[in-house]
Amino acid sequence: RHAEIERAKEALLELKIYLKDLRGLIEKGPAVDPWDAVTRLKQLHRLEAPRRILLARLMRSLEETHAIVWLGQDHLGQFIEQALGMCPRSAKNLVEEASLYAAWPELERAVGQGEIGISKAFLIAHIARPWNVQAHIKRAKELPYRDFLNEVRFLDLLRRLDRHLAHSFPGPFPQPGL
Repeated sequence: RHAEIERAKEALLELKIYLKDLRGLIEKGPAVDPWDAVTRLKQLHRLEAPRRILLARLMRSLEETHAIVWLGQDHLGQFIEQALGMCPRSAKNLVEEASLYAAWPELERAVGQGEIGISKAFLIAHIARPWNVQAHIKRAKELPYRDFLNEVRFLDLLRRLDRHLAHSFPGPFPQPGL
């Protein structure tokens, strides 16, 4: 229980840092020219992944400390729908992100640092093993989403058709012999 409370405190500290970064963008006032506006849009876009990760961490903290029950909700998805006014699908997506980050800290770091997007992170979680997740992250960074999706589909199909053969080629592409 103490560990969950400490993680919740860490999440709140990260929220403070995030808000400071966001406040810096807001306090600059209106953009002075189109290039300034584009620069600010890029800065704001870079804050999106950390915002979602932070939200996922706070949701996990609420769940781990059983605050969800204390707040009168049955489960995390219901809390997100009611407290944040999200539609059920958005709430489900946020719960899935929180679960993904809890299970795969490497993916949380990669998404948070802008190395990969959340869609690629879900693909990696589907195909990777704990010992080769970094190799999959590296490969995901190298490819556009569609190409990476095709590679993941191939590896998944290989796994379903022949587990022994798939075990011989566990990592991402390129792989000698495949």
